[in-house]
Amino acid sequence: IGMNLSPLESDDGTNGLSRYKKLIYLLLLLVSFFSGALTFGWGQSFTNVPYLISTAQSVSAPDSKKDSKGSYPTNLKNKLRTNSSITCNFVDFSDFQERLSAQWRWKTGFNRSEPSPPKFSDTFKQNCDAGLYGVSNPDLSVWVVSGDGDALSIGGNHLIHALRKNVNIKILMFNNQIYGLTKGQYSPTSEEGKKTKSSPFGSVELPFNPMSIALGAEASFVARSVDMDRELTAQVLQEASTHKGSAFVEIYQNCNVFNDKAFEQLTSKEGRVANRINLVHGEKVIFGAEDELAVTIENGEAKIVKRTEIDDSKIYVHDITKENPSVAFSLSRLSHGPYGPTPMGVFRKVNRETYNDDVINQIEFAKDSKGVGDVDKLIRSLGTWNVD
Repeated sequence: IGMNLSPLESDDGTNGLSRYKKLIYLLLLLVSFFSGALTFGWGQSFTNVPYLISTAQSVSAPDSKKDSKGSYPTNLKNKLRTNSSITCNFVDFSDFQERLSAQWRWKTGFNRSEPSPPKFSDTFKQNCDAGLYGVSNPDLSVWVVSGDGDALSIGGNHLIHALRKNVNIKILMFNNQIYGLTKGQYSPTSEEGKKTKSSPFGSVELPFNPMSIALGAEASFVARSVDMDRELTAQVLQEASTHKGSAFVEIYQNCNVFNDKAFEQLTSKEGRVANRINLVHGEKVIFGAEDELAVTIENGEAKIVKRTEIDDSKIYVHDITKENPSVAFSLSRLSHGPYGPTPMGVFRKVNRETYNDDVINQIEFAKDSKGVGDVDKLIRSLGTWNVD
């Protein structure tokens, strides 16, 4: 805070510095309060509403969550305001004790008779926590909404391992190529030379290619859309919703405050016709204002060619079900950002055993063969001692 804190004489002749201190403390208190409110809203995602999960098409809650008057608390009602496309549902985490007894009791403390439900304490932990939600209740459809900075920077580790393990969650990464909420610093997807508050002379870093990262982690579902195309976005989200396993969807999203018109080459009247390579399962990959361009796969590498220079039999027919991700990865390398010809749509959708099913089966097998576990008994089985 830039203030002149030099001693001043107050009306009674005493040093007036204390008045400035009180003013500063008040300002800091207000800043902390509003920062906390924003953090709660954008980062911590329902920290004080632990039973709230986005899911299904109805709003309901167990009667045990009602107060003495038979109604739900006001703070929970406020969080249940929804629209026709996104709804919320309460989840009872009592089955954590059975399904994840050892893991969860270890995380929350051995002396607790009933485990606490998980919380979103930081945005980069969402993929980890969301995975626990899905394992604890297989009937849930769990969705994680993130940004390019969150998912590919501080949360990059959680992202790639959630995809690698094929945790049954859907991850929507809104990529605006900038840190929007923190007021315009360059992000892991910002183009080279990007001038921002944190890179006044231009970024010198090579940006991530989110599609390549997801496919490199062998995600079982990978897709890309853009916020201006509602029809494509709806199709991609529908495909993701029916997929069992980890689904990664990159959505190009314009930030009109700090990075306006970043995706103009794909969203302008001319650009969306000339540069968008629409990937449709079972169809030849052809694009251009007059369908004059096509994509071929030569020696494992995707290439853009003029249709007049090749036979139509050489044009690549898109197949999202290929077990080997190399072709989809090659398609992701046709562009390194929203510049020029850029593939859009579903890159890959394959069936694979999910982490959720494997863990649940493993737990059930252990319970059937050895009985229900007792963490306290397990700890004491190897010998204990008393410290006076």
